[in-house]
Amino acid sequence: NAWDGSLSNTDNYKYYLNYILDNIEETQIFPFNININTSFDPKLTKIIDQKINQYYKSETKLKNTQIAVIAMSYDGAIKAMFGGYNYKKSQYNRSVHAKRQPGSAFKIFTYIEAFKYGYDSDDKIMDEEIIIDNWQPKNYDGKYRGEITLREAFVRSINSVAARLADEVGIANIINNAKSLGINSTIPNYPSIALGTNEVTLLEMVSSYTAIANGGYQIKPYAINNITDNYNNILYQTEYYKEKILNKKIAKKISNLLHGVVIWGTGKNAQINGITVSGKTGTSQDYRDAWFIGYTEDLVLGIWLGNDQNKPLENISGGSYPALLFADILYQYYK
Repeated sequence: NAWDGSLSNTDNYKYYLNYILDNIEETQIFPFNININTSFDPKLTKIIDQKINQYYKSETKLKNTQIAVIAMSYDGAIKAMFGGYNYKKSQYNRSVHAKRQPGSAFKIFTYIEAFKYGYDSDDKIMDEEIIIDNWQPKNYDGKYRGEITLREAFVRSINSVAARLADEVGIANIINNAKSLGINSTIPNYPSIALGTNEVTLLEMVSSYTAIANGGYQIKPYAINNITDNYNNILYQTEYYKEKILNKKIAKKISNLLHGVVIWGTGKNAQINGITVSGKTGTSQDYRDAWFIGYTEDLVLGIWLGNDQNKPLENISGGSYPALLFADILYQYYK
């Protein structure tokens, strides 16, 4: 793909390049010069790189953190990939290889099962103290609101309700949802996974959200469209994988909840004037991980912030820098 090289002095596009080279090695060995047609988006990559550079220069709280970013179209095409804030300093691709706790961003799988179970967004449920197998989840703000709707519980990211729902609909069913939508990492059968205490990659989470954004079709993420020789003979062609895995009505219900998160919930910082945004924040225990994964009408964008040593961040939640960066990137991209 065309590339003008005009990025900040980080070589961050090489995270994408290395991902492509790894995928070529997994595909087959090619004997001579080849041409690789990718899904790489130069404009989007440049904007992400510039915004990351701006944030890391101006925000002191980000001094000791790392970042991972993936942008994906609805069919699974990876448009941009960043595995860190500076490739020259660290070539480790955190967007693909780092497994971290997704926090409340994982709640989509519990609510999908709740809808399958028969719940609706406006159904009432109790937000109150709950103990499950000696585990007592706490709400983010330490408060309990009594009877609320599922919609409010999701939008405000109420932990007690997610735990209650998971206990009712079954952890095994939630795990099956996650696996079918795009999570390949091992998920232990513990009640606490309802709050995202298991470890996943950013690529897995973005793939799962893409399956919701596109109306319920499971995708296989890809970065290579095809590979040709110098005579335009096709040596390799990506098989576009798209399987209906989620009822369209349920996908729409989840999308409505995700839109509510951005309009009046924990993801308000991700709002973009004139653009419909749906998404979810995620913050793991002690602020060790901060996520925002969201989408517009044609693009899914996931952002993770954290520390390589898994140390707590400086009170950085998914609704702060990840959501703000999401909005800044896509505002610039669409204008």
